[in-house]
Amino acid sequence: MNTTGAVTIVTLAGDLHAYVIRRHLMEDHGIDVAIVAADTLAAAGGITWSNRDGYPPTLPTEDGRLVNVAEQDLVWWRRCHGNPVVP
Repeated sequence: MNTTGAVTIVTLAGDLHAYVIRRHLMEDHGIDVAIVAADTLAAAGGITWSNRDGYPPTLPTEDGRLVNVAEQDLVWWRRCHGNPVVP
């Protein structure tokens, strides 16, 4: 079964379960999966959020990409606790 879609997993940096889920969704279902590390978000840079047109809401991913939140079919808030890394 192959489908398409876009999913973002918001979790802590190095979350093994998130990597396993990403691999399964990508390989078995053709779904693009981005992982955003909530605990390193402030240090990563690349966050864009505005209520004005022309500024898509973006978050930095663990692999260095920027994901447009408006283009995601699902955002899974898996783990968002711990001690954030602040620059």
